[in-house]
Amino acid sequence: MLRTCSIAVARAGLRAVVAENGVAGLESFIDLRDEICLVLADIIMPVMSGVEMAVKILELDKDAKIVLMSGYSDSVIEIEGRARYYEDIRDVPYSWTVEQKYASGPTVIHMDLVTAKKRAKQFELGGMASLVTGSKGWIWVSRQGVRTEPESLAQTAIGPNEKHVLFSDDHKQNFLDAIRKKARPISPITAAVHAETMCQQSAIAMQLQRRLRWDPKAERFIDDEQANRLLSRAIRAPWSYTT
Repeated sequence: MLRTCSIAVARAGLRAVVAENGVAGLESFIDLRDEICLVLADIIMPVMSGVEMAVKILELDKDAKIVLMSGYSDSVIEIEGRARYYEDIRDVPYSWTVEQKYASGPTVIHMDLVTAKKRAKQFELGGMASLVTGSKGWIWVSRQGVRTEPESLAQTAIGPNEKHVLFSDDHKQNFLDAIRKKARPISPITAAVHAETMCQQSAIAMQLQRRLRWDPKAERFIDDEQANRLLSRAIRAPWSYTT
């Protein structure tokens, strides 16, 4: 991709300044910001990701033109976890924070409730909730209800040509209806697999206490055999399975 972009830039009569990682790219922008008309970056880069580099560049120049590229699908590509574990027979954490960055830009953060309350006041409304934040407001969702900021956001009507989610107030019945009608259920197997993949990624990142990079196509960690060994466990005889 680097070579292809360099050739394309040269053919357009421009000069390409090549950086081997995100930190080097940021330094190049600082040194040549008056000469640079466009920043091209891969989302996955060593040392500092393309997304992190773009954020720092925009802090320096809010008008900077940046194009982020990736050969990966819209899946989690970076995972970083920190956790404190019980020091007894329990092998689970009591305090944790895991950040999972997607190729398209968003970051999903998983936290225990005590940590969540310290990072976001909305969790004072209750636990077992999800908080979606944006540049103009936020949405808090739990089994107890929905809160938004601004409050008018909750009354916004979704247009007929916009994305809609399936409605169901009875998941069990929805599943049975989907079988009978050969229709897509509200919780398809792909959603379950993606959710479980995120859980496994989080557990491994917390155990290793460091940043990991994920290849969503190969479903393996990139250049990290220690992390990949934790993706499965030895099965006791006589049990086995095939894929």
